[in-house]
Amino acid sequence: MNRHHNMLRVISGVLFVLLAFTAQAGSQPKFSIIPVLTPPTEITINQTVNAAYQITNNTLLLRTLTMVPITGVTQLTNLPGVCPSPFVLNTGQSCILVLEITGNAIGTGVTTGPEICKTLLSDNKTPDRFLCSQPNLADMLNVRVV
Repeated sequence: MNRHHNMLRVISGVLFVLLAFTAQAGSQPKFSIIPVLTPPTEITINQTVNAAYQITNNTLLLRTLTMVPITGVTQLTNLPGVCPSPFVLNTGQSCILVLEITGNAIGTGVTTGPEICKTLLSDNKTPDRFLCSQPNLADMLNVRVV
């Protein structure tokens, strides 16, 4: 009986440690998306504004990444030092994702994204929806047309 009780305590302890590691591992997004330039929350239909996010690869592998398309939002790649499309980041590497938001192309507005995913294949831009990250809710795009 005592041996059985000790075995249950050991199994319980191992499960607790595994759950703690799992919870900690899941707390960091695969790709950090931190705003560095926040757009206004309201624009006119004739206005174009920019947003910028620092993207960091928190995985242990080199990744080819892409942004999930958003209607009326264009990734700018023609500026020095910004993320190309698609972009490759090694572990811990970052780049700046610059977005252009066009008032006459976003309907009533944009309230999500950007969502960054690894690509299905390294030589194309198709997002693999099984490995994606978005900014914190407060840092997502939130622009409406007035």
